[in-house]
Amino acid sequence: MRKFSLLLVVFLMISLFIGPAGFSSRDIILNIRLPRVLMAVLVGASLSISGLSLQTIFKNALLEPYLLGISSGGALFVFLSSLISLYFPFKAPIFSIFGSLFAISLVLGVSRSREYNPYALLLSGIAISLLFSGILAFLIYILPAERIQIFFYLFGSLSKSSWETVIVVSVIFFISFIYFVLRSRELDIILLEKEEAYSLGVIPERINLEVIMFSSLLASICVAFTGIIGFVGLMIPHISRILKGEKHREIVPLSGVLGGMLLLICDDISRGVLDGVEIPVGIITSLLGVPFFLYLLLKRQRI
Repeated sequence: MRKFSLLLVVFLMISLFIGPAGFSSRDIILNIRLPRVLMAVLVGASLSISGLSLQTIFKNALLEPYLLGISSGGALFVFLSSLISLYFPFKAPIFSIFGSLFAISLVLGVSRSREYNPYALLLSGIAISLLFSGILAFLIYILPAERIQIFFYLFGSLSKSSWETVIVVSVIFFISFIYFVLRSRELDIILLEKEEAYSLGVIPERINLEVIMFSSLLASICVAFTGIIGFVGLMIPHISRILKGEKHREIVPLSGVLGGMLLLICDDISRGVLDGVEIPVGIITSLLGVPFFLYLLLKRQRI
């Protein structure tokens, strides 16, 4: 764990000096690059822990916020909130949270399974995700003036990072992180059969509801400020389990560190691969995540 934390610090330092130059070096580092770097770490960690917890409660290693429609639902609703002239504090995060919870409710309703059949849940999530992403894509054609903003939510970007967004995301992240660490024992027990969980004093239904709420909260707050960034919550939990096993007290912090590292590297790639052009970071994570998802899918079919 210490090695990965040190690597994260190294990547943080390197990332501060990657990107186009502009004003004074001090202004660039403090007001542009540092908030963006911290945002990348927080968002990567949030999506990773969200994906890990969802995989645990549904006992499905192919799940994550993007594939369950949580991210797409949050993105659609936060964009719709921008069309409402009425302003109030935390407008975008509130709409994003509502959209994410609405999406996961639809997924659970469509799958129609109290036992959360893995493949029914996955297919329902993909269908809902495509539906909301399709609506966003349709809005590109009917609202040409809003195309850049819609593109932002469809493909994800850290370009709007600021100290204000870093503070909001960090508060939500640390509250959720503390919850998942405190619930580590219960999350371990959830992996057992339901009868065994009851015998150990754990009520799966209550834990499941809490985890869905906190996982959706983590994913939706990221969507509100960075748009849809997929597959981070799919790849990192698998890597964490390979390195540390199934004990959540160890893999929850590890997933956070690795997720932050991955998104930080992807953001550096998005800014540096083309001279003078920034590629949305969600495109980079998708290029990495889709082959990973197909590999896991084929591996499960062989078992």
